[in-house]
Amino acid sequence: MRKSKVITIAATFWVLVTGFASAKEIYPFDLVKKQPYKAIWGQEVWREVRDKNDDWLKGAGGVATPLEPVIIGSQKYQRATVCEPHNCSDNIIYFLINSRKLVGIQFKHNDNGYLNGYLNVIRYGSRSRIEENYLINWYKRDQQKLEAMLEKP
Repeated sequence: MRKSKVITIAATFWVLVTGFASAKEIYPFDLVKKQPYKAIWGQEVWREVRDKNDDWLKGAGGVATPLEPVIIGSQKYQRATVCEPHNCSDNIIYFLINSRKLVGIQFKHNDNGYLNGYLNVIRYGSRSRIEENYLINWYKRDQQKLEAMLEKP
């Protein structure tokens, strides 16, 4: 009896652990291959890119975080970031996307780098004040975390 209990507990634990571990994360570069997200990304981001050096934005082809569900106001979104390969601290887009809409802000430092350069802010999509504030505050929190890591000896 005790042996079957242990086996049942171990099997349950294994199912829980492997179930969580194998949950497939979806990344922006996978999402924007599918409609309607492909059309939304193309219209709101890629069509609006002005700098030829930002071609990594075409298919959200940079280094990305997995999509996470969020609710802003009453709108459900997926949120993620994508940054320029080998230049994440200096060129990154924070965005919210759902099947009808994309709003994003690209934060881009000039060639002098993160600490010495100016910050260029490029907006994508039609944003409400709440959505814009959410994106800016999300960026600021990430920058504070980065600065705290840089200060540690």
